[in-house]
Amino acid sequence: GKRRQLAAWYQEAFKDLVERGLVTLPPEMPWAKSVYWMYSILVEDRFGTSRDELINSLKERGIETRPLFYPLHLMPPYQRRNSRAFSVAEEVGRKGINLPSGPRVTKEQVIEITDSIRSIQAR
Repeated sequence: GKRRQLAAWYQEAFKDLVERGLVTLPPEMPWAKSVYWMYSILVEDRFGTSRDELINSLKERGIETRPLFYPLHLMPPYQRRNSRAFSVAEEVGRKGINLPSGPRVTKEQVIEITDSIRSIQAR
């Protein structure tokens, strides 16, 4: 469907950033097909700009994004109940960003979004 097509456009447009280890794309296991309800990437530390700085820079360009999620154990109601660290959740929470992925997003917009991310990284 449309969301799988959108994911394919993002995968192609991000190819060079993936090869350079700057972003990680959502995996799809051979035994399952993602519905790509949201299209999320991880902004790796080598990218050179934090996820939050990237969100702000994209917003300045008129591109709205959102953090992937905040780890539940770090939210105020749960902090005092749990002293354990959940390193994977914390890493994904720090690096994850949801990109525009609605049904009206065009291939041209995907290229504009990924080109913007690439130019922010190159600063």
